[in-house]
Amino acid sequence: MNKEHFLIELRLNLKQLPFDEQQDICQVYADLFDEQLAAGLSEFEVSKELGQPKSIAIDILKSKNLYFEETQPSDHGWQEFSDAEQFEHPYQHEYEFSPVAPSRFSRVSQIIGLFFLNTCFMIWMISALFMLLFAAWLVALTMIASPLIALVGIFMTAASTYGFFQLASAFILCGVGLIGFLLLKPITTGSFKLLKGYIRWNLLVLRGGHH
Repeated sequence: MNKEHFLIELRLNLKQLPFDEQQDICQVYADLFDEQLAAGLSEFEVSKELGQPKSIAIDILKSKNLYFEETQPSDHGWQEFSDAEQFEHPYQHEYEFSPVAPSRFSRVSQIIGLFFLNTCFMIWMISALFMLLFAAWLVALTMIASPLIALVGIFMTAASTYGFFQLASAFILCGVGLIGFLLLKPITTGSFKLLKGYIRWNLLVLRGGHH
């Protein structure tokens, strides 16, 4: 069950509540979906953890001393899926009834293609990206620490006009380094998320999943 299906079914089972309350409750579960998706779970996994929308609605209505009224399906209206239908893999029937299953040659070709993609291209792209990030972090942290370095220089070489000029310049560099730090933090986080997603895609292909 995906996020949209989950929220629609939850709203339909909360039809006894005022519209504003339905909105608030659905927003809470939409936020839960977003948090879990950001943590790396799929919509299917999140819905499985949260449970059936109907059961959630029954519990909410009981907490408000209301008796749950069953939603009557119509030919053109919304109809709940059974448990078996909800958690069935969307491609299950495609292979169950397909006369031609994926061949061993196709699987070997996928693995070989993935190997050459990683060794000839992606490993260099990923290495270059993280080397650039490492260099950028090193420069930013050095800039941030530059006032301390300048102070050490003043104490070691005795105070002088040139030393104080270096200290003033170091504070400017420190400000630039702080800006760099604020920019690098989301860039680094996003890069690791992309890497994590790429690794998961590789594992999916190796297990014979779809991509």
